[in-house]
Parts: sequence; C-alpha cells; structure tokens
Amino acid sequence: MRGYKRFAINALIWCVRLDLNQYACSMIEDIKRLVKSNPFKSFSIHLASGEVVVTSADTISISPKGDRINVFTSDGNFHLINAVQITELEVA
Repeated sequence: MRGYKRFAINALIWCVRLDLNQYACSMIEDIKRLVKSNPFKSFSIHLASGEVVVTSADTISISPKGDRINVFTSDGNFHLINAVQITELEVA
C-alpha cells in the first residue's frame, strides 16, 4: 500500500505542476499579445507580492523558454518575474 500512496502523491504533484505550467503559458501568451498590440497600451502585471507596470514594449522581455519575464524601469532597475507568480494582467 505504501508504494501506491507514493505514486498517488507524485501523480497529484505532477498534475498541479501541469496546471500551473498551462496557466503560466496562457499568461505569457496574453503578455505577448499586449506587447505586440498596435497602438501599445501600458499594462500592469499583478503578482502576489505587488504589481509591475509595463509602460513600453521596449521595457519588457520574455525568456526563450517563456517561464521568466524581465521588466525594466525608467531608473535602470528591473523586475525578474517567474511566470507562475502572475495572478492577473490589467490594461491601463
């Protein structure tokens, strides 16, 4: 019975990860659409720890794997965002 429980727990963890990855992928696709929109409209990326405002298409980059986002600020700093941390997108 012990092996079955371990298998069930591992399967549950895998399903949760799969759901998070699918959610993150859909958020990344939404961000790509917002960045490519013409004319560009600034938008906010809401996280559990706050929000990050994207003011220009030139200030955001998405990693090739699509799991991380860099948003650069006007003062030279940047926010490194893991895609699974995104809770909501809001167009200004």
